[in-house]
Amino acid sequence: MNHPLAGVISDGMSLSIKGKLKKLRWSPSCYGWVPRFIKEYTGEGKNITLEEGIAKITGFPSRRLGLKRRGLIKNGYKADITILSFTDFNDKSNFFEPGIYPDGVEYVTINGKIVVESGQSTRELAGKVLKNKYE
Repeated sequence: MNHPLAGVISDGMSLSIKGKLKKLRWSPSCYGWVPRFIKEYTGEGKNITLEEGIAKITGFPSRRLGLKRRGLIKNGYKADITILSFTDFNDKSNFFEPGIYPDGVEYVTINGKIVVESGQSTRELAGKVLKNKYE
């Protein structure tokens, strides 16, 4: 985990729990891997700092996958930002209810648009499929 070439990503899918796909069963790791990783591996007395852990799940995979203008908070980059309460950031998903969002996520912006505000969805559909050149 400490190695500078080690990044952390999920191979899971975060599908909607509504609509045609609601009957699918998938692993709780699709919704809960980030808080589990942060709590298990980052912080005081852990393998890596919180800042290093965040970089391993944001900037590192973005560079590795060739995503342009993503993964960092930087002028000219897409504004994909999550603001969370570290003490409240906990996984709630399980194998019986895998599509439960974690606690502690206060705000999320995707492409500069607020999609979660005060812990609640704004119903804003700001994401897009990244294809070919990984825009």
